[in-house]
Amino acid sequence: MTRILNVGLFAVLAIALFGLRTMEGQDAVSVPAPAVNHTLKGTYINSGIDTNNGGFVSPAEIFPIDNPLTVVCPGTTGTCSIQADMWVMTGGTTFAGNTYFLCLYVDGVPAPNCANSVGSTPSDGTYAQGSTSEIVLGVKHGNHTVQTKIESGDGAFIGYYNFNYRVYRP
Repeated sequence: MTRILNVGLFAVLAIALFGLRTMEGQDAVSVPAPAVNHTLKGTYINSGIDTNNGGFVSPAEIFPIDNPLTVVCPGTTGTCSIQADMWVMTGGTTFAGNTYFLCLYVDGVPAPNCANSVGSTPSDGTYAQGSTSEIVLGVKHGNHTVQTKIESGDGAFIGYYNFNYRVYRP
């Protein structure tokens, strides 16, 4: 019986050491910061029907849907967060699997999560609406430009769009 306990104890110890060694070799995993209460300081609503370029986005082109809009991060010190909730209708094409991306740009720089696909443009010539939300943290006080851009794999026509830009202070 003692021999079985010794073998069992040795096995448990070996598994624990192997697990610890495996964890040491892994890259550090970032833990999200706890949520902080933010105060809404401004809401800017931009909507319409895209008429730039006849409303057509060429394949693999990063295309601005709306005109740059100036938003204000109030105060003389500190930072803001700028969030955009973005809705856009795409369609008018017959390409299957025609995915597209929407991206918030702040001062000409894309938000960190712009690589996420929003959806696919219908392949039957109809229009469908897709949406996403992005946020840029740590924006310094003062005036900033915001704009939403789209990239379509095979090209698409753009219909109605609605972008809600919000400025928050922690």
